[in-house]
Amino acid sequence: MAYSASMLRGKRCWFIRRDSAEPSPPPAEILCKAGDFRDLMPSGAGKLSARIGQLFSKSTFIRPVPLTMIQVEEDFVTTTHDGKIFCSSDGCGRISLKEIAYVASKLGLIPPVQNDLDDGRGTLFKSLLSTGKIPTAIQVRLAGAKGMLVADPDLGVGDKAGIHYSLRPSMIKFADVSRLPE
Repeated sequence: MAYSASMLRGKRCWFIRRDSAEPSPPPAEILCKAGDFRDLMPSGAGKLSARIGQLFSKSTFIRPVPLTMIQVEEDFVTTTHDGKIFCSSDGCGRISLKEIAYVASKLGLIPPVQNDLDDGRGTLFKSLLSTGKIPTAIQVRLAGAKGMLVADPDLGVGDKAGIHYSLRPSMIKFADVSRLPE
């Protein structure tokens, strides 16, 4: 059904076995529920398989994230001195201090974080950061996107109080209907 590069290195692959007692849905139906891969069809089988494999690669589930907590902002694109286009934000987005503290607590790096402890200026995060146990950047798979998220004290506060994840177009590989961060 699917594979990822890490699975191939480990000599593993996902298969579906049809059981006569309880028939399973066909692979195409399962993939339709996992994401929208239609834009990848013209790219070829290799790219399509790699994107589907993103759903099956080893990762740690944290929690579902509502789309209302996610924004997409433009990549930083510049032209080099020799005329080539360069995306300096390729695969890099932002995450609020509150969310990265939550992720760190779920990974067991710090004690559980109470939502009401933060004053909105990152005081809690700064005190946790001084312990050396909280990350300032994490690698994610979120809503069909993958890449790095860097802690940003301006995200999740003020007029962006509900936005805790800021993704870039270069991070989005396909439209994932499950919206589960890993």
